Amino acid sequence: MIHSRTSMGFTEKRVSVNAVFAVVLGMILNALHVVMIICSVKYKGDIPFWGGVTESYLFLFSIFGLLWAILSLDDEKTVGKYKYTGIVLNGIAFLLSLWIMVLGVRTY
Repeated sequence: MIHSRTSMGFTEKRVSVNAVFAVVLGMILNALHVVMIICSVKYKGDIPFWGGVTESYLFLFSIFGLLWAILSLDDEKTVGKYKYTGIVLNGIAFLLSLWIMVLGVRTY
């Protein structure tokens, strides 16, 4: 007895575009944090003004990406693997930005 796909009741779940956007944003932010760490080592911790401005933007975009990833959890018709990856990557970027900014204020 052969059953077709329609008689078995399979539902196709698609990938959430919002979750993929959050994952890509998280990867970019974490890569830029690596660049900032390399610049910090190069300048021996004395980063010029542009470093503080860049880190402020990274902080704001990490908050945006984290909220974007959390809000993508609402879509029930999509696969969840990118949703949780986006939350983790943007959460790491947020914590790195917070840590770098607190260290910058404390050592100033």
